[in-house]
Amino acid sequence: VLLRGCELRNTAAAVGVAVFTGTDTKLMRNQRAAPLKRSSMEVLLNKCILLLFVAEIALALICAALSGVWIHQNNDGAWYLRLENANVAAQFGLNILTFMILFNNLIPISMYVSIEIVRLFQAYFINSDREMYAKDTYAAARTSNLNEELGQVEYIFSDKTGTLTQNVMQFRKCSIAGTSYGQGDSEIIRQARANKGEADASASSDSAAAAEAASASAIADKFINFDDARLVDMLEACESAEQDTHMAALDEYPDLYHFMNVLCLCHTVVCEDDPEHPGQQLYQAASPDEGALVAAARALRFEFLGRTPKSLTVKALGRTRKYELLHTLEFNSARKRMSVIVLAPNGKRYLYCKGADTVIMPLLSSSNSSNSRVQQQTQQHLDEYAADGLRTLCLAYRELDDATYKAWAARHHEASVTIGNREEALDRVSAEIEQELVLLGATAIEDRLQDAVPETIRDLARAGVRMADEAPEKASDVLAGLTIVVSGAMP
Repeated sequence: VLLRGCELRNTAAAVGVAVFTGTDTKLMRNQRAAPLKRSSMEVLLNKCILLLFVAEIALALICAALSGVWIHQNNDGAWYLRLENANVAAQFGLNILTFMILFNNLIPISMYVSIEIVRLFQAYFINSDREMYAKDTYAAARTSNLNEELGQVEYIFSDKTGTLTQNVMQFRKCSIAGTSYGQGDSEIIRQARANKGEADASASSDSAAAAEAASASAIADKFINFDDARLVDMLEACESAEQDTHMAALDEYPDLYHFMNVLCLCHTVVCEDDPEHPGQQLYQAASPDEGALVAAARALRFEFLGRTPKSLTVKALGRTRKYELLHTLEFNSARKRMSVIVLAPNGKRYLYCKGADTVIMPLLSSSNSSNSRVQQQTQQHLDEYAADGLRTLCLAYRELDDATYKAWAARHHEASVTIGNREEALDRVSAEIEQELVLLGATAIEDRLQDAVPETIRDLARAGVRMADEAPEKASDVLAGLTIVVSGAMP
């Protein structure tokens, strides 16, 4: 089933039949017209006009009734009005219309015209205000309906990813078996130092950037900005061992080997030919984080080459290997993790898992002696990465024996063919196999800030506008890192 908005991959076209169309589909029934944007002053003015209109009708009715009473009492004396043969009901209706016309000045129709003229001038001043000019662009008042609300804004609710940040991910640091790799400061840390008034902040950041670029071990492209000679040397040693003996790197550096395998195997990325660079592959990922991790693995000698429904092909340490893809336990908002079960070329089955630290840590094996030490050190590194404003994921794995896997696979197949509550059944069965994991480490990805985010939030705080994020912990990481949690910046 191809739902609306799906993107075709690895094929130029698809032939199918359109089903579930029309106005009774869930998508169409959930759609509604966009609400009319009106300011609070306009809403209040409409209510006042309605109240005045009701008052005018009441006055007209009262006056028409009193007019009828007066005519009835003075019909003989008011011969000059010629009301002897008048129809009482018709005269009453005519009197109502008469008094409505007499009292029409109660409704200030001209006020709407005056307000629109004022808004027109306000929009002109906003569009030509040099204090609101930045990078060859003036402020644009696209609608005049909300002009008077600008001075009344008290809160701004903002998402972090894609709003405060560029949604362009770069692999910056990682923790493997309790050892942290990756040098240099994130953009948030460099900005925080500049905000604290360090005179040499700019110079130090520039020199740090130059040092990273000049380092022989630095790896930098669109998806990775990593520099640590220790990890590069270990990978070179793994590659040398691999050239001498097949799968030797797995025996000599098991944690590093499995860590890199998680990066290049545990994902849903699809490879496509890069139209701009013939001969190179382009990764199509469901999220920028996933694409950055696979690109980082490629830069670190574990390149993902492609997938079929039943296999994954990688080039690890100079050797091309094909892993049989047994199961993919997909990520969702409830699980907050993703896992794959693969059959490696050495004949062993592995479960590779990545997810949030709050989810992975409780799933670790208590019988593994190294887990406690690695967990403590990794948690410390996770706290450091979070303080730097980096996005973190934990990586773990488990080796599965035949009996355990076959028993679980039968339960998984049974859940996959369930008619009702299939997703809940699959999540429950997936959680059964994602136990007794061995912690490998963590990754840290930087999502760079949009241009002038610190200055913008600081100016908003000075104007009395409070900034809030849809997830408070995200806002705290970014704003605290920028040292712009000044009075009024956060609720």
